[in-house]
Amino acid sequence: MKNNHMKNKTWESIHNESLTWAKWMALYEAVNLISDKAEERGLPFSKVELEPLAIHKYMESTENLFLRKILKQEHNIDICFTDIKNKNFDCEVENNKEYTF
Repeated sequence: MKNNHMKNKTWESIHNESLTWAKWMALYEAVNLISDKAEERGLPFSKVELEPLAIHKYMESTENLFLRKILKQEHNIDICFTDIKNKNFDCEVENNKEYTF
């Protein structure tokens, strides 16, 4: 049963844990994309000039997608609307109960 680990967790702890994973996944994807582009151009990764601001912007644009997937797959929470910065969420969970956090 996948959701047993969720019973004693608060929404904030679930969100924070999931967001941490989402950020790591976004970073992993960004590095893989850079590596793929370098490989296409025949450059060794060590010769690639990394641009931290561009990587950060890419991560910001993708971490929300990963967060939604993690919440759905690991906690069976569908986020209908998110405003991550203000932590406003309308969610639907397993038994079609709606929650606003």
